[in-house]
Amino acid sequence: MYAIVPFLNEAAFDQRDIAEMSVALDDICNRLVLREDSLAREVIAYRIVELSQCSEGNATSLRDTVLRELGFVNRDRRHFQRSGLRRQSYRPASTSWG
Repeated sequence: MYAIVPFLNEAAFDQRDIAEMSVALDDICNRLVLREDSLAREVIAYRIVELSQCSEGNATSLRDTVLRELGFVNRDRRHFQRSGLRRQSYRPASTSWG
């Protein structure tokens, strides 16, 4: 079963899109070490579905967009675009604590 299916809310997607969204969700949650039952995973899943409704995207572009929106910036853009994400290669874009 695809990880994203419980979050589709009757939205119509073909099987390839569902597979891409599921890969993006699993990859983000693995990189951020989120449990399957976490609220953060649910929020991320709904955002992936929302992005997919607005435009076509593969797993990599969905993952990268969501990570950027969450405030993660890659230190080496070539690495970010060409290979899998590594948790240690991210840092918060900015911090609000002093």
